[in-house]
Amino acid sequence: QADACELEAITAFIAQSVLDSESLYLRGARGGSIEDADDVDKAVALLKQELRAAPVLVEFTPEIQAEHFRAHLIPLLQRLDIKLKQFDELFAEVGAGLGNGKVRPRHELVSTISDWIARKTALHSVTVAYSWNGFLRDGPNDFSHHLSFQITYDRRKFLFHCGSPSMTKQFVYGTWFSEDDVAKFIGEFAKSVLTAIERNLTRRIAS
Repeated sequence: QADACELEAITAFIAQSVLDSESLYLRGARGGSIEDADDVDKAVALLKQELRAAPVLVEFTPEIQAEHFRAHLIPLLQRLDIKLKQFDELFAEVGAGLGNGKVRPRHELVSTISDWIARKTALHSVTVAYSWNGFLRDGPNDFSHHLSFQITYDRRKFLFHCGSPSMTKQFVYGTWFSEDDVAKFIGEFAKSVLTAIERNLTRRIAS
């Protein structure tokens, strides 16, 4: 209204604000409470307004987990498989497993997860474990190496945890690592295998 040169309303608003401020100042000067009785109500109204603008958190269901498997976990496993193949010829046996399940060829991880999706089986956690047994270039069965990571699913969030390389991150459903973070994790995962090989070769030479 003031922008349209109708000044009566804004003049009254400013005058009342000045009176309220003076009243508050005088009350404080006399040692009285300077809290506005409506402060809590105003704060609650503001909080609700902010929450209305926030996204609604998705809650866990077998369908939500299946979508996470398809969109994020399976692509991660496929990319890891490609990256880890370069070590296979160095070991007598390589494999992978899910949870406490038997060790199987790595490429079967995807089909196993696809079976879970088809059965609509909700899982509280998924542990993906990789194994390399019997190093071949320094005597058969000289050493083995194992790596794993785990995803734990809660009501409104899930947790990704890996001990080596060290990575722990919490997500809400519908989110995942950035492409840069995925590439970094895959690189660090493969690097930890290389480091284990180099460390064991060094020990062998030293002994």
